[in-house]
Amino acid sequence: MKFLNKLVLRKRVGSFYADHLPSDIRYRNRAGEEVSVPIENATVDELAFALQLASEEQSIVSRRRSAIEDLYQNARKSGALGADRMTDIAWKE
Repeated sequence: MKFLNKLVLRKRVGSFYADHLPSDIRYRNRAGEEVSVPIENATVDELAFALQLASEEQSIVSRRRSAIEDLYQNARKSGALGADRMTDIAWKE
């Protein structure tokens, strides 16, 4: 069995994303519990499960970002300035 360390795995990625390869991957097992595994010990299936969890997390972050962006744009459309608090804005309907 070959020993693969994290540096070797990063070389296998072959793109500028290699620097972002985590030391551990996280996924949910059948019971729904979060599991963390060192990436060099992960199975191909565990990588697939980690991709699913990362996609879920990305969707959550994307929706949060969109909601904040909508709020920001509506605040600006209502004439708000940078130091105005959300509670002080005269919102336009």
